[in-house]
Amino acid sequence: MARSRNCGGDWHRRVAQALYLLDEVKRVPYSPEGYIFAGAMGGVHGPVLAWRGCNLESRMDTVATTVFPAAEAEAARLGRLRAYQILDTAPEAEFERVTRLAASLLDMPIAAVSLIDSDRQWFKSIVGLDVRETPREVAFCAHAICGEGVMEVPDATRDPRFADNPLVTGAPGIRYYAGAPLVTRDGIALGSLCVIDRQPRTLTADQRQVLADLAAMAVDALDLRTALRDATERETATQKARHDLAVSEHRLRSILQTAVDPILTIDARGIIQTVNAATETLFGWTEAEMIGRNVSMLMPEPHASAHDGYMQRYHDTRVPRIIGIGREVPARRKDGSIFPCELAVSRVDLGDGEVVFTGILRDLSDWSAAQEALRERNRLLGLAEQLAGIGHWRVERHTREVTWSDGMFDIFGRPRDTFTPTVDAVVACHPEAERPRVMEAVVQALAGGTGFSLDTQVVLPDGTARRHGARRRHPGPLRGG
Repeated sequence: MARSRNCGGDWHRRVAQALYLLDEVKRVPYSPEGYIFAGAMGGVHGPVLAWRGCNLESRMDTVATTVFPAAEAEAARLGRLRAYQILDTAPEAEFERVTRLAASLLDMPIAAVSLIDSDRQWFKSIVGLDVRETPREVAFCAHAICGEGVMEVPDATRDPRFADNPLVTGAPGIRYYAGAPLVTRDGIALGSLCVIDRQPRTLTADQRQVLADLAAMAVDALDLRTALRDATERETATQKARHDLAVSEHRLRSILQTAVDPILTIDARGIIQTVNAATETLFGWTEAEMIGRNVSMLMPEPHASAHDGYMQRYHDTRVPRIIGIGREVPARRKDGSIFPCELAVSRVDLGDGEVVFTGILRDLSDWSAAQEALRERNRLLGLAEQLAGIGHWRVERHTREVTWSDGMFDIFGRPRDTFTPTVDAVVACHPEAERPRVMEAVVQALAGGTGFSLDTQVVLPDGTARRHGARRRHPGPLRGG
């Protein structure tokens, strides 16, 4: 900021009157005859304004030029400066080259790339002085960013803005200053490229152009630095994402490889993408033999030939037969043997239209064999009951659900297709006088798991009675025969 000057209370009053009367504040070139008053006059016309005019009585026509950015504009400027992430960074060759060229080409002892922060000017590069920053209030460059083009101070000791500046009255003894604003492509001034001498002088038009061109080079270096930083951050983020993906894939693969159940994935065309070790064991194919081939290789006919058509119908209609449902299906091993398996398929949307399907299989060969053995045992049991004229039954303690063997239907003379055995229905099949005793035995058995033995009669549908015995000998679900 510029240092404030004061010509007395009457001067302040006259400046306030002038501000009130002005219809429009216009920028006017600085005149060495005037000096700056930095005041809080912004309440009327917005920005804080700097006023010129040593002799207000006779020079009111020169009153006004904006030296300091308005608060809103300054906030945007500082935000843009910090977005470059350059403040307090180490020296960099690109900026060192610019200051060396400025000092050499313009024959100046001091040159700097100066960036104007909120309360300081900080030098990204400086030659001729061993300093990294100064307070903003004494910075010549704080004035340079408020104008357009090169700001030149031929003799600071004769310029009222800077005559009592400590950088002029003391070290380094500035006499001459020229600064070209560092302006971004959208017109925001971040600082300046300045050259300084300890004796008065001026630049030629060509030299001013050189300084402006070098300032533009400094801005290009800023933009290039930002682009490289962003590219580096993107590459770093990409590498991290790839690493994280690799770790995730390795972790997932480790889980899949140790899973007991066979797991495989296929793409939207039905091409196998991944298989785990259990899949290799189940089908007898190696991973290399399965990856990249149609999953129909694992199916017997006619399912293999129909699979592609099923996939197409699913994509067209989104009506699943197995996906999201699961069912028992036949499968085919490498040796051609067919076996039953339970297949559960899930659709996974990976984004950008990419879809995969994950299948989890379970070999039902042992289960099917056990079911077949159970069916054979029940067949033999039914045959034995038929020959012996006996039957067996079961009552679940918690649900009181009753299950009868075929022999029970024969004993009670009830048809299998119309009679549903329940506790109440079975008790009702007994003579009315026997029913309380039968119900009490069943209830006690359900409550305490005790055994019982009953000799009673059963009333057949035609009204005749048949004598039978009921026994319950073991704890657990209520069984009898």
